[in-house]
Amino acid sequence: MLHQIAPWRVQCLRIRSFWLAPIAFLGIIACQKIQVTDIPGSYIVKYSFGDELRTIERGGEFTQIVRIKGSDDIRANGNWLYDQRTGQITLRNHIMVHDGYGGLNPKLKDPSNRWNSVLAVKSDIGNGIVIVASADGAGFDYRRTK
Repeated sequence: MLHQIAPWRVQCLRIRSFWLAPIAFLGIIACQKIQVTDIPGSYIVKYSFGDELRTIERGGEFTQIVRIKGSDDIRANGNWLYDQRTGQITLRNHIMVHDGYGGLNPKLKDPSNRWNSVLAVKSDIGNGIVIVASADGAGFDYRRTK
C-alpha cells in the first residue's frame, strides 16, 4: 500500500530544494582559501579624521599613505608575508593610525609608532579582499580598491 504525501508537504520539499543549491554554492565560495597571488593591490580604510591607502606589491613590500584632514601625508614602507594555511597577513613596519577607539593615534607622527601586525585576510560576498584590522567589528578594515 502506497502512502500519499500531503500536498502541503510536497510544496515544502520544493521550497527547501530550491534554496539548497544557492546555499551550498555560497558555502563553497566562503570556504575557498585566498591565494598569495590574490593579495597584491590597493586597499583603503576611511576614518572620521582622514583615510589610509595601503598598496601591497608583489614581491613582499607595501607602501602606506596616511591622509589626515588639514595635515601633510605621512608615509611608511614595509614588508608583508601571507600564510595561506592560517589566512593571515603579517605587516612589518606599518603605522598604527587609529587609537583603537575610533580616534586618531596621538603618536601618529612618532617614528617609534611602527608595528608588526598579524591580521586576518577574508573575502567578502563580492569576492573583494578584506584585511581585517578590527576584530571587534569597529569598521577599520582595509578593503581592496582594485
